[in-house]
Amino acid sequence: MSRNYKKSINFCPELNQAEKSPFNADNPLTYCLFPTLGSQFTHGSSSSNLLYGTYNPSCQNFMAEYCSKDWNKFCDTYEILNTDKSKPNNAARDPENFTYAQRFLKNNEPTLGEMLIRNTVSLRFIDFPFIGKRQEPFDSSISGSPTITIYENKNVGPSVIKPISNINDNVFIHKMLHNQKACFDVIARLYAGFVNGEANTHNFRNSILEKFFVENQNVLNYFLNYPEKTLDKIKDSHETYKTNKTTKHNLKDFYVGFQIQDTKNEFSVLTKGNIGTIPLYPCSEVGQTTPYFKKLCDPDHVKLVTYMDKGTAEDFIKNKEKISIYDGGNIYTASLPEKLPKRNTIIVYKNSDFAKV
Repeated sequence: MSRNYKKSINFCPELNQAEKSPFNADNPLTYCLFPTLGSQFTHGSSSSNLLYGTYNPSCQNFMAEYCSKDWNKFCDTYEILNTDKSKPNNAARDPENFTYAQRFLKNNEPTLGEMLIRNTVSLRFIDFPFIGKRQEPFDSSISGSPTITIYENKNVGPSVIKPISNINDNVFIHKMLHNQKACFDVIARLYAGFVNGEANTHNFRNSILEKFFVENQNVLNYFLNYPEKTLDKIKDSHETYKTNKTTKHNLKDFYVGFQIQDTKNEFSVLTKGNIGTIPLYPCSEVGQTTPYFKKLCDPDHVKLVTYMDKGTAEDFIKNKEKISIYDGGNIYTASLPEKLPKRNTIIVYKNSDFAKV
């Protein structure tokens, strides 16, 4: 069908309720909810050859997108009834991470219903800005069939965490934590964002999500290849770097500092970054009265700073960790020095040191 023609579903939308009414035979819910032969009798062989069962790619993608907007009784029905563990996850935008996480959990085999929860919370919480995707009708044999999004998941690129509100009462958070094995890769991504101080993770603090992270940090650190007690160290660092005037620091811990300068004013909305598991702090927000950051933040064009003790710097240089900075939807990286610098060194990074990922 030519893209120049208007799709029939867009004509008279007040009359076309296929996507809204669960009693309309053209609604994808009538194809996807029940793992029985009923849909074949309802929709005929021409469509059911491609849309057979509840596990076909169209159904899995539709249900994930549908439930990510509002988890309701139809989502509960799919979760409860679809207990088959032999089917692949056809709606994972990042299938490599999903598969790796399930293998890590001693080859866990989630049900179709559990995979729906995983795909739903992934859509709800994680964004892949550079992933390819396309729109196509759910059932190409029906002129008014609603469109679904199909993701081209061969090269997903970097991901960012979306804003998550009202965490303690968020139905998607509860679904994820009650199905933690199936959702393990999503949980690990949120954990990594939290310990790295990424945007939209500040409200994880003092929530059921942080409580889960604390209780399960050993397995999460092992999965992500993070050092032991990473979360404990990050929590301590957040407490240490509070910007009130009563904050105290131990100068003996200061070994090497990092300045991220923006002499060309290219990083207009640069607000965050990290080196390994150590967050970088905006000069406009850190406590500039403290000995560390007064030393690191003196020039006006310095935007982000952090420091490391000697042991951490040695480990990060040995492991060839990268400096990552986030400018809106863009991610830039730079390399650490090949050798440990002298004590009290401040390493300056400028625009030319970073490459866009």
